[in-house]
Amino acid sequence: MSGQRSLASPLTDLKQIQYFIALFDDGSVTRAAKRLNIVQPALSMQIAKLETELNSQLFERGPHGMTPTDAARQMYRLYMPIMRDIDHAREQLSRHDVIVAGRISLGMVASEAESVLPEWIALFNALYPHVEVSVADGFSAQLIDAAEAGRLDAAIINRPRGRLSLDTSPLVAEEMVLVTSAKHGPALPDTMTASALTEFDLVLSTRRNGLRGILDAALLNADIVIKPQFEIDLLTTIVQFVEQSSIATIMPRVSCSGRSTTACCARLRSRRRESCVTSFA
Repeated sequence: MSGQRSLASPLTDLKQIQYFIALFDDGSVTRAAKRLNIVQPALSMQIAKLETELNSQLFERGPHGMTPTDAARQMYRLYMPIMRDIDHAREQLSRHDVIVAGRISLGMVASEAESVLPEWIALFNALYPHVEVSVADGFSAQLIDAAEAGRLDAAIINRPRGRLSLDTSPLVAEEMVLVTSAKHGPALPDTMTASALTEFDLVLSTRRNGLRGILDAALLNADIVIKPQFEIDLLTTIVQFVEQSSIATIMPRVSCSGRSTTACCARLRSRRRESCVTSFA
């Protein structure tokens, strides 16, 4: 649109951004005004002023509230990290010591969240006891969307198969293992080839799960086709199911650590699951 201002227009002040974010989060002028402790007309006036300055409609008014437009979603994604930094800076400036404090929002794929997260959180808390931490688990695609939208500061995901609009750093390469029940399943050698997987009845995560995508791609490259008998996305449920049945599964070794008395593991030759950490560029 001719004459349209950038979303980074200098005419956009901090108060307008705060009002915009409140309305975006709450989806209602009534709730947002209450949250901001202002009257509704003042909020509506600031949003209208912001839309005029940006020459863009930010919300569509409807009977069920305010629906953000594409321009609003872009603005939210750009400004949320800035507002978090401003809040953190205010908190730091109000202190007269060198204590590290603030809040971070982290996302993790379930295999990491259910295995190493408790140890990591305990270690982090010991080092930075004044930092608030919020952790969400989910599929890699969901965590990428949340990081891009500014709802997460960083996310630990399975290695993406395409390029992202985020900074991405390799974190760890994990060994993939075949897991069976120590009580109900067959005994396993220390190492086995991926071609032997066709001999087992398997439970795997669904294709929505990034871990399943990595596994399918690796097997496809090896011309191996497997058809799991069960598909379940809850990692803890998969592990418990395998422990109580003759069904086998494939997962990162770290996910079955500490279960040597209930599960048998065989390393799959040349199979690695790579994890990455993503954050804003």
